[in-house]
Amino acid sequence: MDISSASVKWIAHRVANATNATEPGFDAALAGATPVDLESEMVALADEQLRYEATTRLLEKAYAQVRASVRER
Repeated sequence: MDISSASVKWIAHRVANATNATEPGFDAALAGATPVDLESEMVALADEQLRYEATTRLLEKAYAQVRASVRER
């Protein structure tokens, strides 16, 4: 889950720092910028969110089973 959280933070950082190349006056900012494909970044973010939710559900079920087995003792 740490990897998933780090991945989401990195994608969110790239999306948040994407500059609008159509606005005048951004030449200095665009000189050192790397191109960002917002659509692919958003798809990656959605994919990572689904993985994160699935992992949390699996962990929740595993912890519920542990709790149930402890209660049975």
